[in-house]
Formats: sequence, structure tokens, C-alpha cells
Amino acid sequence: MLLHHQDGREQKILSQFADAFDEYGAAAVESAVFRRNQRNTLEMGRVKYHEVFSTPPVTSYYLSTITRSFTDRTIVMDCGGVCVRRQLKPGNVMIVPPNLDWSVIGDGGFGGGSYEGLFVAFPENTFQEITKGMPRFEVSAQCVNDPCLASDLKQLWAYSEEASPASELMAEGMMLLIIGRLAKLYGGRESASDVAERSSGKIVAKAVNFIRDNLSVKVTLADIAKASGVSRPYLSRVFKRETGKTIHDHLLELRVEKAKELIRHFGRGMTLSEVARQCGFASHSHLQHTFLRYVGVTPQRFRE
Repeated sequence: MLLHHQDGREQKILSQFADAFDEYGAAAVESAVFRRNQRNTLEMGRVKYHEVFSTPPVTSYYLSTITRSFTDRTIVMDCGGVCVRRQLKPGNVMIVPPNLDWSVIGDGGFGGGSYEGLFVAFPENTFQEITKGMPRFEVSAQCVNDPCLASDLKQLWAYSEEASPASELMAEGMMLLIIGRLAKLYGGRESASDVAERSSGKIVAKAVNFIRDNLSVKVTLADIAKASGVSRPYLSRVFKRETGKTIHDHLLELRVEKAKELIRHFGRGMTLSEVARQCGFASHSHLQHTFLRYVGVTPQRFRE
């Protein structure tokens, strides 16, 4: 059943989007209506904005379209390191995958005229279940001028206004159509060689090779992502999915392995402070703490 939450911000709404609007956009939002479909955890909102505002990362795929605008501004948004330009006019659709930091960064920044829009969001596991068995593709943040997709979002909202089993079934069918449009938009955009180059395994291999080649110096997630040819959030997701570890944990493991090799080879011929420096640890104590955590003994005991 669809939960209807009408205008009025004092009502408690069990929605990550409603919470985000309350915390980050209270001054920017004139009115808002939120709905949720309990069967597929689909969330929807119709919002009238005084101005653009930034939000924290959300765990769902997020699509929004502008239905009415009183400004001709174009904004620039940072979506996980990807800059996306969006003109605040009806018809275009903003697409943002889950777990991305996104914020307004340019072309006037905040403020600058009111507009109304609809958003639809659904969790990552719903997206994966529906696209299961299809060739894998990654949804990236972008703004598209797609009248059909914009119309689908409006129709989905219209179906959600009718609290009946038939309307709910039509809403779910419309959701399938929307995800199908995403599959068409993102699937098949790259050649076979591009897909192979950007496959998860190759991305992780590039990241690991870069880390191995730079163990003695300080490297950041941004450095590793740049060497891998992808954004930081995307690399973090792919790396964790493929290896079961975070990039930071893998970096520490490789540094500890190199420390073990140096201690075995040089013994007392190399001080532990020098071992720490050669392996990229900030200090002797940092080496000591990390070595004990991963090996179970201190470097001194390991050397004996």
C-alpha cells in the first residue's frame, strides 16, 4: 500500500529522503509530499523548492525531473567527483546512483529562483534483482534530456495517487519500464573492448598494481582512483565487491607483507624505523600497531 504524506513538515515520515529534506533543505523547500510503495520500497516525492540545496549520500538510485520552473539558471553539481550540469527547466532528468556525495558547486551556487519537481528512488538490491541475468552495466551520474523518461516519472507519480491494487500494479509496471530505460541508456554504450577494459577485475588489478608500486609513499584514495581511471566512490564499491576488503585494509596488508619481507631479508641490518619508512608507515609506532594487528606479533618478535 502507498503511504501518502501530505504537505506539512511536522508529520514524521519514515523516509531517508524526507529526513534529508528536513535536515538539509528545510529553508529551501516550500512544500513537499512523500510517498512510499511498501512492496518494492519505491520512494517518491513532489517538492517545491525556493532554491537548490546539497544533500548527504543516499543508499538508493535517485531520479528527478523538473515539472515547473520560475528560473532559467544552470547549476553544476559534484556527484562523487563527476561534474554534472543541469538546467533548471522542465523535461530533463537527473540520474544519481547510490552512495554518492553530491552537492551544488557552481554557476550561481545556491538560491536563484524557485522550481517544482518529482523524484523517484529505489534501493540498490531492487535494481540488481530486476536486472539480474542482464549484461552488467554501471549507472553513472548525469542529467539527460529524455522526454520519455520524464513522462514515465510523472505517470508513476499519477498512479501512486490512486490507492488501489490495480494502480499499485500499474505503478510497479511503470517502475520496471523506468529501470528498462536505464538499462537501454547505460547498457551497450561502450564497445566490447571498452567494457573489458573497464571491467571490475581490471579496475581492481590497476588499483592493486598502483598500490604495490607506491608502498613507500603516501597515497590517497583519489590517487588510486585516478590511476584506475574511475571515480573514488565507484572504485571503493567495486574493490569491496571484488575483494571483500576496503582499499585501506588492502593497502595496510600489502605494507605489512613488505615489512615482513624486509625484516626477513635484512634482519637487524635494518632498523624498524627504516622498515617503517620503506613501507609507507607514518612512524615506527604505526608499523608496530599495524604489524601486531595483522600478524599477531610485534615486528621485534617476528625478527627474533
